[in-house]
Amino acid sequence: MRITPINNINFGRVIEVQNVTDNARSKKNAKELANVLNNIPSLVYTDEQETKIRDFFKATVDDYNEFSYVTARKTQEGYTVLLTGEDAQFIKDLETKYQDKCKEFPKGSLKREIASAEQIQLRDYYIAKKLENGKNNKPYTLISTTSNDDSYSKVSSINYKSCQEEYSYIKDGHMFTKEELKKHKIKHPNKIYIVSYENKTLDLNA
Repeated sequence: MRITPINNINFGRVIEVQNVTDNARSKKNAKELANVLNNIPSLVYTDEQETKIRDFFKATVDDYNEFSYVTARKTQEGYTVLLTGEDAQFIKDLETKYQDKCKEFPKGSLKREIASAEQIQLRDYYIAKKLENGKNNKPYTLISTTSNDDSYSKVSSINYKSCQEEYSYIKDGHMFTKEELKKHKIKHPNKIYIVSYENKTLDLNA
Protein backbone atom coordinates (compact mmCIF):
# COMPACT_ATOMS: atom_id res chain seq x y z
CA MET A 1 0.00 0.00 0.00
CA ARG A 2 1.34 3.42 -0.98
CA ILE A 3 1.68 5.70 2.05
CA THR A 4 1.19 9.44 1.77
CA PRO A 5 2.04 10.92 5.18
CA ILE A 6 -1.03 12.62 6.59
CA ASN A 7 1.13 15.47 7.91
CA ASN A 8 2.71 16.08 4.51
CA ILE A 9 0.94 19.36 3.72
CA ASN A 10 4.01 21.28 2.56
CA PHE A 11 5.32 18.61 0.16
CA GLY A 12 8.47 18.03 2.12
CA ARG A 13 9.81 15.00 3.94
CA VAL A 14 12.63 14.23 6.39
CA ILE A 15 13.67 10.56 6.23
CA GLU A 16 16.48 8.81 8.08
CA VAL A 17 19.13 6.98 6.02
CA GLN A 18 21.13 4.07 7.44
CA ASN A 19 23.78 1.96 5.76
CA VAL A 20 23.23 -1.49 7.25
CA THR A 21 26.63 -2.72 6.02
CA ASP A 22 28.59 0.10 7.66
CA ASN A 23 26.70 2.99 9.29
CA ALA A 24 29.79 5.22 8.91
CA ARG A 25 28.96 5.31 5.18
CA SER A 26 25.44 6.64 5.69
CA LYS A 27 26.28 10.34 5.27
CA LYS A 28 28.21 9.91 2.02
CA ASN A 29 25.55 7.49 0.72
CA ALA A 30 22.86 10.08 1.38
CA LYS A 31 24.84 12.94 -0.17
CA GLU A 32 25.50 10.97 -3.35
CA LEU A 33 21.85 9.92 -3.58
CA ALA A 34 20.83 13.58 -3.15
CA ASN A 35 23.15 14.55 -6.03
CA VAL A 36 21.58 11.89 -8.27
CA LEU A 37 18.06 12.99 -7.31
CA ASN A 38 19.03 16.61 -8.08
CA ASN A 39 20.26 15.50 -11.54
CA ILE A 40 23.91 16.23 -10.72
CA PRO A 41 26.11 13.82 -12.71
CA SER A 42 27.55 11.10 -10.49
CA LEU A 43 31.13 9.81 -10.50
CA VAL A 44 30.17 6.46 -8.94
CA TYR A 45 26.89 5.49 -10.63
CA THR A 46 26.29 4.68 -14.30
CA ASP A 47 23.62 6.57 -16.27
CA GLU A 48 21.40 3.49 -16.05
CA GLN A 49 21.81 3.29 -12.27
CA GLU A 50 21.04 7.01 -11.89
CA THR A 51 17.79 6.52 -13.83
CA LYS A 52 16.87 3.53 -11.66
CA ILE A 53 17.46 5.56 -8.48
CA ARG A 54 15.32 8.48 -9.68
CA ASP A 55 12.53 6.14 -10.82
CA PHE A 56 12.64 4.32 -7.47
CA PHE A 57 12.24 7.55 -5.49
CA LYS A 58 9.43 8.73 -7.76
CA ALA A 59 7.59 5.50 -6.97
CA THR A 60 8.14 5.66 -3.20
CA VAL A 61 8.70 9.20 -1.90
CA ASP A 62 5.40 10.79 -2.80
CA ASP A 63 6.57 14.41 -3.27
CA TYR A 64 9.74 13.65 -5.28
CA ASN A 65 10.05 14.35 -8.98
CA GLU A 66 13.02 15.37 -11.11
CA PHE A 67 12.31 19.04 -10.38
CA SER A 68 12.35 18.55 -6.60
CA TYR A 69 15.19 19.77 -4.42
CA VAL A 70 16.75 17.12 -2.20
CA THR A 71 19.55 17.50 0.33
CA ALA A 72 21.30 15.35 2.95
CA ARG A 73 22.44 16.29 6.44
CA LYS A 74 23.91 14.61 9.51
CA THR A 75 22.78 15.95 12.89
CA GLN A 76 24.85 16.38 16.02
CA GLU A 77 23.02 13.36 17.46
CA GLY A 78 24.30 11.20 14.60
CA TYR A 79 21.19 10.91 12.43
CA THR A 80 21.73 11.01 8.67
CA VAL A 81 18.66 12.23 6.81
CA LEU A 82 17.40 13.01 3.33
CA LEU A 83 15.22 16.12 3.13
CA THR A 84 12.92 16.78 0.19
CA GLY A 85 10.82 19.63 -1.12
CA GLU A 86 10.11 22.59 1.14
CA ASP A 87 11.84 20.95 4.12
CA ALA A 88 15.07 20.75 2.10
CA GLN A 89 14.63 24.34 0.94
CA PHE A 90 14.04 25.54 4.51
CA ILE A 91 17.36 24.04 5.66
CA LYS A 92 19.19 25.50 2.65
CA ASP A 93 17.75 28.98 3.31
CA LEU A 94 18.55 28.72 7.04
CA GLU A 95 22.17 27.83 6.35
CA THR A 96 22.54 30.58 3.74
CA LYS A 97 21.17 33.13 6.21
CA TYR A 98 23.65 32.13 8.90
CA GLN A 99 26.57 31.91 6.47
CA ASP A 100 25.91 35.54 5.57
CA LYS A 101 25.63 36.40 9.26
CA CYS A 102 28.93 34.67 10.07
CA LYS A 103 30.69 36.73 7.37
CA GLU A 104 29.92 39.84 9.42
CA PHE A 105 32.33 38.66 12.12
CA PRO A 106 36.09 37.93 11.93
CA LYS A 107 37.19 34.30 11.59
CA GLY A 108 37.79 32.72 14.97
CA SER A 109 35.77 35.37 16.81
CA LEU A 110 33.38 34.39 19.58
CA LYS A 111 30.44 36.03 17.78
CA ARG A 112 31.12 33.93 14.68
CA GLU A 113 31.31 30.73 16.72
CA ILE A 114 28.04 31.59 18.50
CA ALA A 115 26.27 32.26 15.19
CA SER A 116 27.54 28.97 13.75
CA ALA A 117 26.45 27.01 16.84
CA GLU A 118 23.03 28.69 16.74
CA GLN A 119 22.55 27.68 13.10
CA ILE A 120 23.40 24.04 13.84
CA GLN A 121 21.04 24.02 16.83
CA LEU A 122 18.14 25.44 14.78
CA ARG A 123 18.84 23.04 11.90
CA ASP A 124 18.88 19.99 14.18
CA TYR A 125 15.74 21.16 16.01
CA TYR A 126 13.90 21.48 12.68
CA ILE A 127 15.07 18.05 11.52
CA ALA A 128 14.05 16.41 14.82
CA LYS A 129 10.63 18.04 14.59
CA LYS A 130 10.00 16.92 11.00
CA LEU A 131 11.71 13.50 11.10
CA GLU A 132 9.37 10.65 10.15
CA ASN A 133 9.89 8.60 13.31
CA GLY A 134 6.37 7.38 14.02
CA LYS A 135 5.60 10.25 16.41
CA ASN A 136 3.52 13.43 16.15
CA ASN A 137 1.13 12.03 13.55
CA LYS A 138 3.98 11.00 11.24
CA PRO A 139 4.75 7.60 9.74
CA TYR A 140 7.91 5.72 10.67
CA THR A 141 10.06 5.78 7.56
CA LEU A 142 13.57 4.48 6.95
CA ILE A 143 15.82 4.27 3.89
CA SER A 144 18.33 1.44 4.36
CA THR A 145 21.32 1.09 2.05
CA THR A 146 23.92 -1.64 1.56
CA SER A 147 27.42 -1.49 0.07
CA ASN A 148 29.58 -4.19 -1.44
CA ASP A 149 32.64 -2.27 -2.67
CA ASP A 150 35.25 0.13 -1.32
CA SER A 151 33.38 3.28 -2.31
CA TYR A 152 31.96 5.13 0.69
CA SER A 153 29.53 6.98 -1.58
CA LYS A 154 28.06 4.18 -3.70
CA VAL A 155 25.33 1.79 -2.58
CA SER A 156 24.44 -1.59 -4.05
CA SER A 157 20.82 -1.62 -2.85
CA ILE A 158 18.20 0.73 -1.39
CA ASN A 159 15.30 -0.35 0.80
CA TYR A 160 12.40 2.02 1.51
CA LYS A 161 10.21 1.08 4.46
CA SER A 162 7.32 3.13 5.82
CA CYS A 163 4.66 2.34 8.42
CA GLN A 164 1.69 4.60 9.23
CA GLU A 165 -0.44 3.96 12.31
CA GLU A 166 -3.70 5.84 12.75
CA TYR A 167 -7.26 5.60 14.01
CA SER A 168 -10.43 6.00 12.00
CA TYR A 169 -14.00 6.20 13.21
CA ILE A 170 -17.12 4.61 11.68
CA LYS A 171 -20.73 5.59 12.27
CA ASP A 172 -23.71 4.35 10.23
CA GLY A 173 -21.43 2.98 7.50
CA HIS A 174 -19.45 6.21 7.07
CA MET A 175 -15.80 6.80 8.02
CA PHE A 176 -14.72 9.95 9.87
CA THR A 177 -11.57 11.55 11.21
CA LYS A 178 -11.41 12.73 14.82
CA GLU A 179 -11.75 16.32 13.66
CA GLU A 180 -14.86 15.48 11.61
CA LEU A 181 -16.47 13.82 14.64
CA LYS A 182 -16.09 17.04 16.63
CA LYS A 183 -17.24 19.24 13.77
CA HIS A 184 -20.43 17.25 13.14
CA LYS A 185 -20.95 16.35 16.83
CA ILE A 186 -21.11 12.64 16.07
CA LYS A 187 -21.34 10.51 19.20
CA HIS A 188 -20.47 6.86 19.98
CA PRO A 189 -18.68 5.87 16.74
CA ASN A 190 -16.79 2.61 16.32
CA LYS A 191 -13.03 3.14 16.60
CA ILE A 192 -10.77 1.26 14.14
CA TYR A 193 -7.00 0.98 14.35
CA ILE A 194 -5.38 1.06 10.89
CA VAL A 195 -1.79 0.19 9.99
CA SER A 196 -0.51 0.96 6.49
CA TYR A 197 2.78 -0.62 5.48
CA GLU A 198 5.08 -0.14 2.51
CA ASN A 199 8.33 -1.98 1.80
CA LYS A 200 10.23 -1.69 -1.51
CA THR A 201 13.79 -2.52 -2.52
CA LEU A 202 15.98 -1.44 -5.43
CA ASP A 203 18.89 -3.73 -6.35
CA LEU A 204 21.40 -1.70 -8.37
CA ASN A 205 23.37 -4.80 -9.31
CA ALA A 206 20.41 -6.48 -10.97
